[in-house]
Amino acid sequence: MPYADLHCHPFFKPTWILGTRPDTDIRVEIDPLQEKNIRELILKAIGGELRKILNSQSCLPQLRDAGGTLIVANLIAMENAYSNLDLCIFQRVLQFVKGMDQSQLKAAGEATLSYFSLLEAELTVARGLDGTDLGGYRYRLINDLSEVDDDPTVVNIVLAVEGGHSFYQLPDVLAQEQNPAGVIAALRDWKRAARLGQRPRLLYVTLTHHTQNCLSNHAYAVPPTFAGSGKNPRAGGFNPTGSGLTPAGREFCRVALRQTADEDRVLIDLKHMSLKARMQFYDLRRSLEAEGFAPIPLVASHMGVTGLSWNDATVAACYRLEFDPSHTFEVAHLDSLRLLGFKLTEGAGENEINLVFNPWSINLYDEEIAEIVNSGGLIGLSFDDRILGNGPVFLERFSRAETFPLPSIQSINFASQTTENGRTSYAFRNFQSEPFHEKRYPEAPLLPGSNPATVRAQKGLLALCQNLVHVVRIGGERAWDCVCIGSDFDGIIDAIDVAPNAAALRFSDAETSFRSLFTSYLGRMVGALNRYFEEQETGETPLTLPGDAYDRFLHDNLRRFLEKNFRREAAGPAILAGPNPSAGGTGGN
Repeated sequence: MPYADLHCHPFFKPTWILGTRPDTDIRVEIDPLQEKNIRELILKAIGGELRKILNSQSCLPQLRDAGGTLIVANLIAMENAYSNLDLCIFQRVLQFVKGMDQSQLKAAGEATLSYFSLLEAELTVARGLDGTDLGGYRYRLINDLSEVDDDPTVVNIVLAVEGGHSFYQLPDVLAQEQNPAGVIAALRDWKRAARLGQRPRLLYVTLTHHTQNCLSNHAYAVPPTFAGSGKNPRAGGFNPTGSGLTPAGREFCRVALRQTADEDRVLIDLKHMSLKARMQFYDLRRSLEAEGFAPIPLVASHMGVTGLSWNDATVAACYRLEFDPSHTFEVAHLDSLRLLGFKLTEGAGENEINLVFNPWSINLYDEEIAEIVNSGGLIGLSFDDRILGNGPVFLERFSRAETFPLPSIQSINFASQTTENGRTSYAFRNFQSEPFHEKRYPEAPLLPGSNPATVRAQKGLLALCQNLVHVVRIGGERAWDCVCIGSDFDGIIDAIDVAPNAAALRFSDAETSFRSLFTSYLGRMVGALNRYFEEQETGETPLTLPGDAYDRFLHDNLRRFLEKNFRREAAGPAILAGPNPSAGGTGGN
């Protein structure tokens, strides 16, 4: 069975780890003298085992072993906040990774390398082995789905870019953000060069990433222990400080989405945008279509779901962020427990195992699931335990410029402060009269009598299946065609135990294979949810599990999406250039 992935990073590590190539299995080693300290930091910050996290990846041999015939590989410029010497991630981890290109890290942290030059470095790696015999297999970059080679020994790769900051041409990030027109021009130039065959064509651009940029405010994504203060004196830091889409961001989206005789459309990926920015993009999409743009499918390339409406008031407290109180504040979601999902086993203490969702706004709300499905779009589900809800949830940081970061929060009064137990909180009012607390999933155990240790080892996969079932519960039967793998294998995620890297997805009929477990758990969840609908008289339409649900998720849905949206003759009517990009301020920092 072929495997397809909407979002992974086979070219990321070769750019930063000396002496490696994407056709090798890149294993990260830590300075033995520092390993204990780093392990403790990792466990405290994200709850994952060190080497499992650093070795989650999607190098070409792993993609080949998985039967990866159609892969969307993302290029990204590592933001200089990661390598800034003042921040926790560099001080405590990166400088002790053996083989890391420390000179490049230092240059990035000091902002003497442009983000675009880092993007070009990854592109050079991606193009370097294109078409080469790699010992029984080869990979090829494609610019149109008609170019796909269905030979099982070929890994076909479509390129995308994660983070609009990757188009920054100037090493001085703050100077570039005073000239957002240059960022937009870089995207336009790439599109025109791709049409001439001088650059690979891009499927989508993720507008923002983990730090602030001149295009869009971002959803907070880095655990506080990793981020430290979250501030960066040389550029946007990990803390969100903007407000939705900037004027430059709107123009960037317009330029990306237009189709002309000289440019192919590049879709916009919703991942990492703040909720306000996403809501504004949904409105922008509708207005562009009203102008005559071809129908724009929404892409969420590597996400999970909150399990909630954005009107569900899950916030228990809004706290002052002492590191940066004028720009950012923190939110505690109710008990940090989230919406309870399927109960897996009964018992006492550790023997009672439940699934939950991740309520952070980096994930999709119910309203957004419906929006994406109705657009004919695609949701790539991440294989990161933390995104799927199978990991610790920390305080989430929001921008003070987005006074209502969630529609459920109203009237945040930053002038009204109460200090208790060393934390200063702000007065606010929930949209609902009471904080959200509601059971929406069956209370009967899904896996009665199962060995708790086995269930815990497979809990990440169960969380993945729960996220998928929730997408279909909200999006309806059409949603079975709108979900696919968006693994995010990159060497940084805390990947689910059943699939620590791409190779684990290879076809197998064994009872413990990814395929067998996924199919079994998905069937159990659909059956249990339908019984719940009937017993609780919820009025919801029972779910019908397609016999080919696994094939759709693993490969077919992405293939069909690209059939519609990555063929030049199927790109829709030509839309001529809109107004010239503004050279004004960014509003992004």
